Amino acid sequence: MGDTCAVLGQNFDDSERSSPEGGRQLGCKAQPGVAETRDETRRGKPVAQRLNLALASSTDAPRQARQAISELLARSGRTDLRADAAVLVSELVTNAVLHARGPITISAAYLDSILRVEVHDTDTQPLPALRKPSASDKAGRGLHLVALLADRWAIVPTPAGKTIWFEMT
Repeated sequence: MGDTCAVLGQNFDDSERSSPEGGRQLGCKAQPGVAETRDETRRGKPVAQRLNLALASSTDAPRQARQAISELLARSGRTDLRADAAVLVSELVTNAVLHARGPITISAAYLDSILRVEVHDTDTQPLPALRKPSASDKAGRGLHLVALLADRWAIVPTPAGKTIWFEMT
């Protein structure tokens, strides 16, 4: 499947390299359906937990994403974030399954008390936007959940699709 790497807006360590989008990339290769995790330590103390997960566009993808994020947060000692982070990653992956219909990659890192999760998909048009659904609409509330539960979030178009990221503290 080739390189599947997280594009992160922060510098985490010297092993990272610049990405075309101007962020930083972790050196990684995610295998479809297999979470690659990395625990980092400095002077024997844990400083970062990382996750890269490539998913097929399937109805099982949201469950796999929730499980992987929950495990990352458990390793990080931040079980208080698990429920909300699981809701958000599930919502974003579900939308990728419904709209992109191509491979989905989840990149996540927990560092310095910040969880950053990125969901990459191949849907290029149109970019999702916050909208005001009517009471009878069956969809259209996902980004409202992201805006409500995340401390920061954004949608970033990429040449191959888009990345929606969120951060929680």
